[in-house]
Amino acid sequence: DPEITQTYSNPFGSDFSGIINEDTDEEDEMVEIDCIYGENHNGSFIEDPEICCINEDQIISHRHYSIKHSPKNAQVKKFSMRNNHKINFLPQGLGNSFPILEHIDIENTGIASIDRKYFQNLAHLETLKLDFNRIKSFESDTFDDLNFLKELSMKGNLMEILEERIFNKLKGLKKIDLSGNALHYIHPKTFKFLKKLTDLLLNNNQLTVIEESSFKFNPNLE
Repeated sequence: DPEITQTYSNPFGSDFSGIINEDTDEEDEMVEIDCIYGENHNGSFIEDPEICCINEDQIISHRHYSIKHSPKNAQVKKFSMRNNHKINFLPQGLGNSFPILEHIDIENTGIASIDRKYFQNLAHLETLKLDFNRIKSFESDTFDDLNFLKELSMKGNLMEILEERIFNKLKGLKKIDLSGNALHYIHPKTFKFLKKLTDLLLNNNQLTVIEESSFKFNPNLE
């Protein structure tokens, strides 16, 4: 099936394209999309050269897409996609698009799967928020390249199990929020290598028992 291109208006009045691919199972060519430099606050859009966001009306069901190159990207410290269930996949190559990126905020979208390729070359990333999406599970090496991550939030997803080594490489992690999932099992060694962990939120899950040994390696946990 051919791609269908639709046009939407950004807050500054210029147009950009939204890509719809009706058969996402095919090996598609990489496409590029524009982002907007700024963010919505209380219903108003505020320009900010350090923030790149995807418009809330943008439709992205294409598996293989990245952010269009722009000299402005060199200043961006935060990437945001929020409140858009028409977004089904993360952009690829965020680390290449934004060389000093420190924060990623992907909230309330249709994204159901994540893996390691989305989080490569993000040497400065400190905060990763993936709240209120449709993520049920992910490979154990998904976060292995995020060596300087300090905060990870995945609240309000559909996760049921935390495997043993999913956080092993995140040795600088201080805060994890996994509240509001469907967790019923956490491996006793899931948090073993998180010596700097101070905050762990697990409320509103389906946990009945957590082994006492699960937190013996986390001396700073409150």
